[in-house]
Amino acid sequence: MASITVPAAIERWALRMPAHRFRQGGRTAYCFSLDLAQLDGLLPQRVDEDVIRDANRRLLASHAKKIEEYLLDRDDWVLGSILLGVAPEAVEFTPYPDDTGKPSATFGELRIAFNKLNTMRLLDGQHRRRAIQDALSALKDRLSEEARAVEGAKRTAQPPGVTDTLAKQLAATRAKIRQLESASLVVILYEEAEISALRQMFADAAKQKPIDAVTKAQFDERDAFNQAARDVADVSSLFSGRIEMNRSTVARTSESILAFNQLATILKTLMFGYYGRVSRVRNIELLADNSPAVDLGVEWADDFLVAARVEYERLADESEAPDLTLLRSTTLAYNATVLRVLAAVFYHWRTEVGDDWKPLAAFLRKQSFKPGQADGLFVKAGLVAAGGSTPVARRQEVVRAIQSILRSARKDAGL
Repeated sequence: MASITVPAAIERWALRMPAHRFRQGGRTAYCFSLDLAQLDGLLPQRVDEDVIRDANRRLLASHAKKIEEYLLDRDDWVLGSILLGVAPEAVEFTPYPDDTGKPSATFGELRIAFNKLNTMRLLDGQHRRRAIQDALSALKDRLSEEARAVEGAKRTAQPPGVTDTLAKQLAATRAKIRQLESASLVVILYEEAEISALRQMFADAAKQKPIDAVTKAQFDERDAFNQAARDVADVSSLFSGRIEMNRSTVARTSESILAFNQLATILKTLMFGYYGRVSRVRNIELLADNSPAVDLGVEWADDFLVAARVEYERLADESEAPDLTLLRSTTLAYNATVLRVLAAVFYHWRTEVGDDWKPLAAFLRKQSFKPGQADGLFVKAGLVAAGGSTPVARRQEVVRAIQSILRSARKDAGL
């Protein structure tokens, strides 16, 4: 829906544009679009980013930065609508005539005067607003630097190839700015002035839009490890037919070992460690060729795990068909956290000791994986409480457990 901009010098309206009026949850609401270049002048922003104020949660600069990077990296970006609240008396709505000449109940011109703009509250979208503002600022700063570089190249009579390259970069930045500024974002404006009501609306909206981890992993093809997980699930003798594709966790009654999203996370762990981060550059490289992640995942599953535990050896043997629903109560080998810890141990062994993982596999083969057993490997490492059957997932315990298992394995191997 195109927006209409009217010069402020001759107009008392801060906001004046076509809108769709509707009802939702007992409130009157309006839907319209704003060009990204218009957002700064019209939408409210936070003054103090470190304090929860008005209808907003605390603004996290890191979250806004991720959105900014996404906007700068992608031309086919997608952002959801921004939600605003406004005092009902601040809104003027003039219906357009319908086909019969009568005033339309739903379509018309929305107007908010300059002196009423301060009643507007940003309900949901502050990180998107900040990211858009920062992305455009960063591009304009880059544009200035590139323009100076082009002028400098001309003044110093640089070779034509150098000047042409700089000029192309400058043109690309200009095009990116035009592309962003002319793009639009949907805005939904609710007639609601009470801060407590706006906070509750934010909480209610947040509850309704979570996406489960397995769906995000299956749909997000910009994450190289999601693609690699699909390939590993297809070719691994251990995981083939044993990856849960519909749930984010594996049910106790399931014959699957891991959920698809858990497998993707384990592949990241194998390459970068339990809390390792994947750079954008490395992710792009793996999107172009994910064979390093796939090969490592298959080696870990079909060679290392099969050598390290009889539980995995039996599953990889096509002549056997063990019942996982019965075995889960007798061993921690099929627990997702335990499998990720084993992936982290494998990563550190290869990083710190070497590619020969056979001593590590031999050490694990001798350990007890029985839940809660006092002398069990994971109880001694602090990952499972004595008498318990569920691993803890807190960072400090996981890190200590990984280090403990590595120390014990090295000692067992005489290293």
